[in-house]
Amino acid sequence: MSSSTPNFPPITDIDSNVWYQMTEQRVDEYEYEEFTSSYQVINRTTGELAVWPANNHYWQFQPVDTDEHEGRYSLRCSETGIFMQLSVCYVPDEIAPGRTQPCMAESHGGDEQKWDVADWGNSTHTFYRFINVANGTDYWMDVHRGNPPFMSPEISTDVRRPAQRWLMTSVSEVNDGDFSTVFTNIPSTSNPAVTTTDSDTSAPPSQSTGGSGAPDPSESNSSGSGGLSAGAAAGIGIGVGLGVIALALGAFAFWWRRRRHGRQPLPSTAEPGYSPPPHDKGDAVQMGAWQNPQYNNQYAGQQQVPYYAELPRDNNPTAELAVTDRYQTPELETRTRG
Repeated sequence: MSSSTPNFPPITDIDSNVWYQMTEQRVDEYEYEEFTSSYQVINRTTGELAVWPANNHYWQFQPVDTDEHEGRYSLRCSETGIFMQLSVCYVPDEIAPGRTQPCMAESHGGDEQKWDVADWGNSTHTFYRFINVANGTDYWMDVHRGNPPFMSPEISTDVRRPAQRWLMTSVSEVNDGDFSTVFTNIPSTSNPAVTTTDSDTSAPPSQSTGGSGAPDPSESNSSGSGGLSAGAAAGIGIGVGLGVIALALGAFAFWWRRRRHGRQPLPSTAEPGYSPPPHDKGDAVQMGAWQNPQYNNQYAGQQQVPYYAELPRDNNPTAELAVTDRYQTPELETRTRG
């Protein structure tokens, strides 16, 4: 560390039941009516951070290692809940020595997620300095011009670096019992141990301030519990119940449709306009509605010869029975012979 580095006193009075808006001195001043920028999560998946125009991303400071260190905290963002904490990540594209940047990471309580917060010693306002415990005292939290934040080894106070001076203002109370959770550092464990403190954040989640930007309760568990919160469990139960009801209604509709189709009467051959079913090859059957195939086949070989039956010649006029087809109705013709 540079010999010109002052002996920053630790800040021990940050309220864990308060949401704070964070920014840095290059873009904001305490003299402004309100901060124009805020330290915020810009990608929940990768944990990327930036100092951009102000929004409702706020920060909670939870004291850790209080028996051994003063002014040491873990930081949670209202956007990501208690299961992500401010950490440091190795970034190959970072140009500063060490190639590390602040980031949001899954909560595990390791040294990467512990921050020593100290006072720059300004006489009128409090400016905050952030050192990551894993990185050590030779790196301070800083911001490149135009972003992103990074851990800077340039820590000499002989050169003014305003982005290393952080400003904070209180926004609202947290009032969410979940945020009293403290994650302890358990190496080689995917699920860190969880303890709770007796801080002022023990109020029930239902009392969360609407304008505080507090996390959605569905994103976090109750303090000290390893399972789902009551809200999440209720949501799952409702979803399962609705799914069962939907399946039952679908099955009933299918059964009712089949039942209706099964009750429809078959068409009668006596109805007008009825045509016989199609042939196996798809051709319409040329058989009339009143013909019988078996009957036709039985007489197919017989020769149908027309014949005449004549009455006696002495009868005048002569009646002659003319039959043109053996199986057609006889027709009586009367004609006068010349």
